[in-house]
Amino acid sequence: MLVSPLMGPIMAITFGAAIEDKTMIWKGLRNELIGATETFLIGLMLGIPLSFVDLSGVGIEWGNMEMMNRGTMVSLLVGICFAIPSGAGVAIALTQGGFTAIVGTAISAALLPPI
Repeated sequence: MLVSPLMGPIMAITFGAAIEDKTMIWKGLRNELIGATETFLIGLMLGIPLSFVDLSGVGIEWGNMEMMNRGTMVSLLVGICFAIPSGAGVAIALTQGGFTAIVGTAISAALLPPI
């Protein structure tokens, strides 16, 4: 949970913007798009087949209230309110040399869906 695989490209974009390195920004954007696409496709490939499996006999319910509540517009807006300060925290930590702040940011970012 502490190492978010999509954080590296985000840090590259942020750092590239801070030092005005367009190559680093484009590589970070490319890698972020690849990672987000892979995440989405793997979730789709696992989610569709599992949606047809009846796991209620083993105590697993799909589409419970917790899942439905996370997909509302209010929940998505709250997620954005966490994502923007998290990105700012990473940028400040990188420019100030305080890498301990990145751990806290990674924890908060890992608790939200990556896409």
